[in-house]
Amino acid sequence: SVALTNNGVYLELIGVFSEKVVVVTSGRPPSRKLNVGNVSKHAFYQQGSGSNTLVFMYSVQPGDEDSNGVRMNSTISLNNGSIQDERSNNVPLLLNNIKSTAGILVDAIAPSIKNISIPVSKLYKEGDTLAFLVNFTEKVMVNITGDTPFIKLVISNIVKNIRYINGSGTPGFTFRYIVQKGDLDKNGIKIDSVLSTGNSGITDSAGNTAIKNLKNTGALSGVKIDAVAPVFVPGNTGISICENAAATSITELLVVSDDEAGELLTWRITTGSDNGTITKPVYSATSNGSGVTPNGILYKPLLSYTGQDTIFIQVSDGVNT
Repeated sequence: SVALTNNGVYLELIGVFSEKVVVVTSGRPPSRKLNVGNVSKHAFYQQGSGSNTLVFMYSVQPGDEDSNGVRMNSTISLNNGSIQDERSNNVPLLLNNIKSTAGILVDAIAPSIKNISIPVSKLYKEGDTLAFLVNFTEKVMVNITGDTPFIKLVISNIVKNIRYINGSGTPGFTFRYIVQKGDLDKNGIKIDSVLSTGNSGITDSAGNTAIKNLKNTGALSGVKIDAVAPVFVPGNTGISICENAAATSITELLVVSDDEAGELLTWRITTGSDNGTITKPVYSATSNGSGVTPNGILYKPLLSYTGQDTIFIQVSDGVNT
């Protein structure tokens, strides 16, 4: 009788004879032909000479696949060797009672990444989410040990991590990055070419480890980030004005530091004066990449008013305030 088993690493064929047999090899050992996914393979003799049980083995190779059941040839190839009983009689090479191999399946094809769905091309601000969907060639599972899988994200020249969120047991894994205050990349983000797993693993149902090379990522030049707001330059937060004074410039209180040259900055009064008037309650100027001073913003106190007056002004670059 002949039985075939699959231990996940090799296919083992066990032939049981009616008496003890002796194997003599000459060059290649005797073998049994297999069909793995309609591709011919050979299981070579390994052990058993001197007993009634011979073991033939085939080591599963990367790329082998058979979802319908491995098939065995019914004859033994001697390969210039011999198999005889103890009285030197040649044993029959045609084997009987071959057990069903319909349940002997092979999957040695590692899952890989087909493509990645990337965020919509636009400008993202602080708190926005960058979502990436990594699509594998088949369902895969993630076994998280310590750190979660991630994709390295380059914002300007600073490396961040896009973290795995969910998707284990499906072909698609979701990764997300929340834009942080201070992130800035007006030329388009970049991602690494390899999915990082750390101590965690990504495998298919057969245990094949996924190939982590990222493919077909699409163009990221339109995915831009601006999470840097213009900042009022530290200094005086108030000025002293004489009673019944003429309109007085307050621009020295409103100087802004902005590193992004070419941005349109807008100063806007959010809470006006109760005891005076402001010219130009809305003022705009283009950033020069350093300190920007608004011109012509004047404050005039009400006639005969003495005391403190408070005004709240915000500045925005159109994205960040």
